[in-house]
Amino acid sequence: MNVGVDTDFVFGIGTDLVKIYRINRLMQKYPQRFLNRVFTAGEIEFCRTHLNAAAGLAARFAAKEAVRKALSIGGVKGCSWRDIEIIARPDGKPVVKLHDKTAALAAHQGVSNILVSLSHEKELALAFAMAIRRG
Repeated sequence: MNVGVDTDFVFGIGTDLVKIYRINRLMQKYPQRFLNRVFTAGEIEFCRTHLNAAAGLAARFAAKEAVRKALSIGGVKGCSWRDIEIIARPDGKPVVKLHDKTAALAAHQGVSNILVSLSHEKELALAFAMAIRRG
């Protein structure tokens, strides 16, 4: 460890676990309303092009919750679900892209990057997020 050389540090961490059937049920009950309220068009399109859209959307829902926890914005008004977008790089690695009020809040907190990891298996989707702050 190079003390004093690297000034990045962890601002916050978050994790969330989602039952995939909950997301599937919401997609069936409120198809467009639910999807458009929570996910960006890019997230919806990405997940629909894969074998199990509900699992992909559940993982992204968990990631949005994990990011909110890492940024400590659980109760902040005006930070919408769609302000947190989970995109996939060409190699498949998930990347967090912030928009609007959530992006402004993260910048105000000095958060320069958010790392995220997604996973899903049978009935559950899991996400872990780490907000990195420039010191």
